[in-house]
Amino acid sequence: MEYEGMSVEFTPIQKLVNEAIDRFTEHVAIERGGSYQTSRVYRYDLEMFFQFIGVPPQQVQPQHVRMFLAHLKTDKGYANASLRRKLACLRSFFRFLVQQELSPADPTTGLLTPKLGQSLPRTIPSEDVNRLLWAARNVEKEPVRTHTIFQILYSTGVRVSELCDINIEDIDFADGTIRVRGKGNKERIVFLAVPAMNAIVEYLQFRPATGPLFLNRRGQRLSPLTVQRTVRAVAQHAGVTAKVTPHALRHSFATHMLERGADVRVLQELLGHSNLATTQIYTHVSLAHERAVFQRTHPLAESDPEGAY
Repeated sequence: MEYEGMSVEFTPIQKLVNEAIDRFTEHVAIERGGSYQTSRVYRYDLEMFFQFIGVPPQQVQPQHVRMFLAHLKTDKGYANASLRRKLACLRSFFRFLVQQELSPADPTTGLLTPKLGQSLPRTIPSEDVNRLLWAARNVEKEPVRTHTIFQILYSTGVRVSELCDINIEDIDFADGTIRVRGKGNKERIVFLAVPAMNAIVEYLQFRPATGPLFLNRRGQRLSPLTVQRTVRAVAQHAGVTAKVTPHALRHSFATHMLERGADVRVLQELLGHSNLATTQIYTHVSLAHERAVFQRTHPLAESDPEGAY
């Protein structure tokens, strides 16, 4: 095999692993309608697993999976949510191999899924969001593109992968909406606030009128990693000390919508959640905000109960 001018010879184990991963990711993309991003995440998880255990798929035993998860938990400090995702990937992979008669047994059968403790989403206060939007418009590099990215992330609550997948043809300028392709290649419609629409119109003056909305300097589709780095750089420029990520902007979109009276089922559709329970976690954040407002503003909220009448 030739790679960047060098000859690379895969070991027999590497060849077996690569062939199995290729067939699985092709199945995910074609048969299950998974996005490019989904296939890439699966490939990353599987390559990490086989690099750790050092045996081909046909020889994987349950103890290999347990050792891998223990390594991620103890040595790498992975949270249970990440362990659950990686175990789900391994389950899907080995079930596929068994169905295709490429492996004698599923080594994940009977393994317990790590418990997922409920943690509240990390949100960014509204005043910090305003500082981020201002800073995005005033950065030195690509200010128009950066400002547009922030406006869309906060206006729509889309995931970073969904943001990067947007094509200009997906935008309905008359209705102020974007057709987004989410998990499982499911499409949904999200709405643009006026500042976000204005930012897009301004940005389109500097790039081709068709194809991917966000391009890098080589004219290629912008990657999620570049967006994440851009968001971190803007947060540093704005002097916002809280951890700012594209997903934190998504959480902030949802929480701020609920605080202003949005219906949780409408929010479920906007976020692209298949399960309402996933969306309802934001109600806990919203209730905490409402309780703080009540304690601060109600005349009897902090009164002595014995003195109340």
